Amino acid sequence: QFVSAPILGSFSDRSGRKPILILTLFLSIAGYLVCSLGVQTKNLLFLLIGRCIVGVAAGNTAIATSVIAELSL
Repeated sequence: QFVSAPILGSFSDRSGRKPILILTLFLSIAGYLVCSLGVQTKNLLFLLIGRCIVGVAAGNTAIATSVIAELSL
């Protein structure tokens, strides 16, 4: 999240906030699916990869905060 928030923020400045928020939500879904697959198969690598995907997608909090700030002005 620490690394991905500035990157996602710059992408959202270029292409708009809504598409990036939707993309990160789908990334979160994919990450949780990989995590659940890792738990079901007892595979630690899948679990760690899934958590990394979810962590990257969690950078969307900065985008959501900027949307709220823009709407409150």
